[in-house]
Amino acid sequence: HLWYGEFRVTVALNFCYRLLRLKPEFPALSCLGTEVLLLLEGLTLEPLVHIFEGGFIKTREWSLGKSITVNERWPIEREEEDPRRLRIWYLYLENNLIETIPEKPFENATQLRWINLNKNKITNYGIEKGALSQLKKLLFLFLEDNELEEVPSPLPRSLEQLQLARNKVSRIPQGTFSNLENLTLLDLQHNKLLDNAFQRDTFKGLKNLMQLNMAKNALRNMPPRLPANTMQLFLDNNSIEGIPENYFNVIPKVAFLRLNHNKLSDAGLPSSGFDVSSILDLQLSHNQLTKVPRISAHLQHLHLDHNKIKNVNVSVICPTILPGEQDSFGYGPHLRYLRLDGNEIKPPIPMDLMTCFRLLQAVII
Repeated sequence: HLWYGEFRVTVALNFCYRLLRLKPEFPALSCLGTEVLLLLEGLTLEPLVHIFEGGFIKTREWSLGKSITVNERWPIEREEEDPRRLRIWYLYLENNLIETIPEKPFENATQLRWINLNKNKITNYGIEKGALSQLKKLLFLFLEDNELEEVPSPLPRSLEQLQLARNKVSRIPQGTFSNLENLTLLDLQHNKLLDNAFQRDTFKGLKNLMQLNMAKNALRNMPPRLPANTMQLFLDNNSIEGIPENYFNVIPKVAFLRLNHNKLSDAGLPSSGFDVSSILDLQLSHNQLTKVPRISAHLQHLHLDHNKIKNVNVSVICPTILPGEQDSFGYGPHLRYLRLDGNEIKPPIPMDLMTCFRLLQAVII
């Protein structure tokens, strides 16, 4: 359902073919009034420019059936109106064969908030320089499952979420994120990032970033100088061998840390382990640890399954509660969930483990 002013426009795309090629003869769907949701998923749109050309739909309700061919005009009436007043907010174009994002199609759609271009054939060479940066109100940009080799730039300052999973990204050009102070989520999982993709100022400018996902890349080291407001850091399925001393001082708000399926060893951990008061959920499954690392009394979920741990030394891992924190830990440390299966630990569970962590609700061994 599309909305034009006070009227609801029903578009029934009941085509019998999987692939539909929009030709120049097709009028636009871009000028349908306020807060339009444009759904064109699973079709082959080529080229993209034709989507944003044409007139204004006036009829209250109409539909397209199997009798409509690609060369037949849709029943619309054109009007002369300032194109800057077009108010498309949401544009879905996933599951197509789009290769380029030219600048011209978006000139009349500057109100866009959300663009979904997942599962296309878009390359960096196919994105014209001003095509995305001109969208001054864009909040969400989805470019997953494309052919990108680097993070696209320039991007609009308004952007809040950038989804680039499952591309071929191996480069982040200098200054790419420098003006994206509104970005809260950056998803770069399942790409080809190496350690040399990052400079010390790569993430400079991301003042409000809260979630950073770089799982399933080829990192051997922790990414440098992360934004201070990072709360969720996902680095699963890399080849990370160690964590620098005082690494978490730069990200004092990190609460969810995932390092599953890496190559972490005891020697590669900081001397204080993961004794970081902000961390609530810590996942270290499928690594090479031989002992339980130090943790904070604030930690609630700990995943240590499928390591090489042989025993649990509670005297070492039981967090120390400082005198000023006793009111917050009346029942002891906050750990509620502990996974130790897939190690070399043999039951029974040490009784002093339960004595220390009195709030434990589940222990898997």
